[in-house]
Amino acid sequence: MEEAFQEMNRLLLNYLASFKTFIDHLTNRYKSQSFLDDFNRLTADCYDGNFPYRFFSKLRNYVQHCGLLPGSIEISEYPGQNGNVVIKVLFRMDRDSLISSFKWGAVRADLQSQPQNMELLPYLNGFHSQIQLIYSVVSTFEISLMKDSWQVIDGLVHEAQDKYPGSRPFIGRYEEAEGQRK
Repeated sequence: MEEAFQEMNRLLLNYLASFKTFIDHLTNRYKSQSFLDDFNRLTADCYDGNFPYRFFSKLRNYVQHCGLLPGSIEISEYPGQNGNVVIKVLFRMDRDSLISSFKWGAVRADLQSQPQNMELLPYLNGFHSQIQLIYSVVSTFEISLMKDSWQVIDGLVHEAQDKYPGSRPFIGRYEEAEGQRK
């Protein structure tokens, strides 16, 4: 059980680190674009309006600086359909240990109102839905950013097709190495 608990913690740490990297890279990307204010508003709305998002944003710092989550894991199995075995895994976090070992800031009051043994998965699902929302909105930013480039490329393709009917234009870069032809 201890190995399963450590593995769940490792996977959670990787997930939270990936989330932090995702947000940091997008923040950096949009610094030079016109979407930084919209992106910051979006992430602020996720933070202000969703406890799992707030919690996991801070939990990333907790696991980075304090170590494994305090809690327990319970694995049980029972018969399923067609002779299959169903395995149920419950990963619970100990709320009071979390509170006492880290400065949670504004999240502390929210955390105190949660059950003593917080089952990870429902909170993780709420957090993931906010990540999906961010991804969806960011996708519209990215489409907008590539629209001008796409229109230039589309114009070149149409120009080539008009000049050479029935052709299949290819847009690429041709380089000659010194003394060699590629």
